[in-house]
Amino acid sequence: MPPDGVALVSRDQELVAGVRRLCAAAGQELEVVAQQADIRALRRRAAAVLVDAASPDVAGAAAEHADGVSRGSAEVIVLTTSPEALDPWRTAVRVGARQVLTLPDDSRRLVDALALAREGAEPSGPLLCVVGGSGGLGASSFAAALAWAASASGSRATLLDLDPVGGGADLLLGLERAEGLRWPDLSEARGVVPAGALHERLPLAGQVAVVACGRVSAGTPAAVPPLAAASVVAAARRGKGAVVADLPRWQTEAADAVIGASDVVLAVVAAEVRGVAAAAVTIDRVASLCDDIHVVLRTRQHGRLAAAQISDCLRRPIAATLTVDARVAAAAERGELLASLRRSQLGSVAKDLWARFGVSDAGGA
Repeated sequence: MPPDGVALVSRDQELVAGVRRLCAAAGQELEVVAQQADIRALRRRAAAVLVDAASPDVAGAAAEHADGVSRGSAEVIVLTTSPEALDPWRTAVRVGARQVLTLPDDSRRLVDALALAREGAEPSGPLLCVVGGSGGLGASSFAAALAWAASASGSRATLLDLDPVGGGADLLLGLERAEGLRWPDLSEARGVVPAGALHERLPLAGQVAVVACGRVSAGTPAAVPPLAAASVVAAARRGKGAVVADLPRWQTEAADAVIGASDVVLAVVAAEVRGVAAAAVTIDRVASLCDDIHVVLRTRQHGRLAAAQISDCLRRPIAATLTVDARVAAAAERGELLASLRRSQLGSVAKDLWARFGVSDAGGA
């Protein structure tokens, strides 16, 4: 059994077969222990230990080894098909289990527990959201640059595209033909999604994993389901993974779910009267879900508003100012955005802002 595998103490072949299927769904390998089990030893080398409440091998040897197990060892879960009986709970006390699950009713909960066991107990990483105060400001490019800065800092970075009519982050990063999961493939994600398996199956731009919206040839693009968004975000953040979410300007359930879990929202705002007026509406909506909002100004030659005026109007601090860079814009058109960032103002600002905001105190999400 690998050090992150699952041990099952049982002689019930039907239960073994059912648990094996659930382990496969959680991306776990299973070792079946059919004789007297040293629970303490199993906890030291497994990600999780499952104990059949009906197993006659538990009451003796398991009981004497349950004391003194270190807090950092694997979780023990007792499995039963008779939740109304007292025996499963007596077994749970003997082996130091914190929960008793009934199969098949609690199958989803068991899969979630196994997936979490595989990921370990490391805290969640930071989640930063980017939203454009109005159209045409390069908010998606800025979000991609932040994700690039996160990966450059050594974090496992994921860029989430939550705008179904934004053209697709995969096009922006030259990944339109790359194999990997998009939101339509993840629309049924629920509960705990294994972080390692998710990251391995996403298309990569450099070291940035990308969850892009799918494109349709006709009709209305499918919205990202909010439960799927929450599950994917939690998976991408697990184990200190860094996440940058590119939000739509209008309200969606998925965007609201992500904003509510975020550490910081960065609003890209044009330094113009109409741009500020439009951004005020967006920022007021976002503030109901996350009040830690900072402004990134986009300046153009004809913009006449000063940064201090914009900050006063929006009642938000200015985090940075960006000027339009034709070279970066051209690279984005070719799907080569990330390659252009190393010697650009956008890349430099993204690194500075990631160093400032890309640290999460959440400890879990």
